[in-house]
Parts: sequence; C-alpha cells; structure tokens
Amino acid sequence: MASSIKENLKSVLARIENAAKAAGRPPNDIKLVAATKTQSIEQIAEYKEACRFLGVQPICGENYVQELVEKSRIFPEIEWHFIGRLQRNKAALVVQSASLIQSVGSVKVLQAINEQALRQKTRTQILLQINISKDPAKDGFLPSELEVIAVERGTAAWLEVCGVMTILEYGLDSTKRQLFYSQMCSLAADLKCRGTIDQTPAQISMGMSDDFDVAIMAGATIVRVGTAIFGQRQSITN
Repeated sequence: MASSIKENLKSVLARIENAAKAAGRPPNDIKLVAATKTQSIEQIAEYKEACRFLGVQPICGENYVQELVEKSRIFPEIEWHFIGRLQRNKAALVVQSASLIQSVGSVKVLQAINEQALRQKTRTQILLQINISKDPAKDGFLPSELEVIAVERGTAAWLEVCGVMTILEYGLDSTKRQLFYSQMCSLAADLKCRGTIDQTPAQISMGMSDDFDVAIMAGATIVRVGTAIFGQRQSITN
C-alpha cells in the first residue's frame, strides 16, 4: 500500500529536523517548498490538508507557468514559488502569480522580470540561479559572473534579490554534492558582501528529494522536495 502524502510529509519534516540539528541549526530556519510539477489539484489539496494537520505553512513550487497560474488561482492560501525555466514572454504571468521567482538565471530573464514588475508596480522577490556545477544542460549564472550579476542587479530597481538557487548536475556523488553546496554558501556570502543580495540572511535554495539533507548540512535555507512527498511524478503528454 502506497504511503499517503501526510505520511510522506511527516518523514520529510523529520529528515529536515534531523539534518538541521546535526548542523547545529534550528529546524525552523529551513523552508520546505513542495515541488508540484504535474501534480493534480487533488494531490495539492491533500498536501495542503497534511500541512494544516501538521502545523506547517504550505509552500509550493511550480515549473510550468500555466500550472502556476491555474494552481495559484485555485489555492490562493498557498505561497507559490516559480522554480522552472522561465521564458521572457511569460514573465508577466509569473510576476502576477508567484511570491518568489527562484529561477532567475540570465541577464535577459532578470531584465524581463524587472520590466514586468515596473509595469505592474509590484516589487518582486527573486533568487539568482547559479550553475555552480557548470552543467551545460542547466540554466543559471556561472560562478565567474559575479561582476555581471552585480552590474545588472544595480539596474533592476523593482527586484528584491533574496538570495541564490542551484540545481546540481545529475549523477554527482555525495562528496561532489557537498563541495558544490558549500561553494554555493560561500558565493551567497560574497554576493551579500557586494550588496547584490538585499535580504538578510541571504536565502539559499538547494537540495531536492534525494539530497536535501546534504544541502541543509551545507547551509540551505530552502529545499525543494517533490518525489519524497508526492511519489514519482506522472508524465505529461501535451
């Protein structure tokens, strides 16, 4: 018999607590974002109820703009983040629907979001996506582009840069994951010192179902967890 979303959530919260305590950090310092890509309305409703039962603020992250728009309309009480690849022509929809845009990984996307924030007269919170493992298959600023990021940040008056986010290259062993996650924390501290990150403390979004424990040990403040909560995703055909 498959585990329920509530049981899975309890297990994830226990893992977060254990990892935080092992790192000498309060568990409340870590924010859990449930990755809801392709998950049904019924599953999200079940997750929301599980959060209510366990006394957790429901936060969900969407990869697809249309799903973000639809699900945030159905569940306005949930805090919604955008965590997927963003096309510039859909920036307006994301600015309207997401409380935090985690995946800002290029100058063009940063500029597009700032333009839409200006048009909508809404200061928009973002994370800078960093391709810390230099994976050619992943979006994100390279670690060597700190100066570029700083310059562009200075022109984006309608954005609040809350911190950084990364998605590691698939298939890395635990040692390399620890290394890259530690490098992310150092990079976040550097960006904070440069004045590129506005929020204190800087938010660091890293770690998913298979390794968020490692990310928390390194210093993650946000973890994005899908499979460990909802089970294996259903494929989509559109």
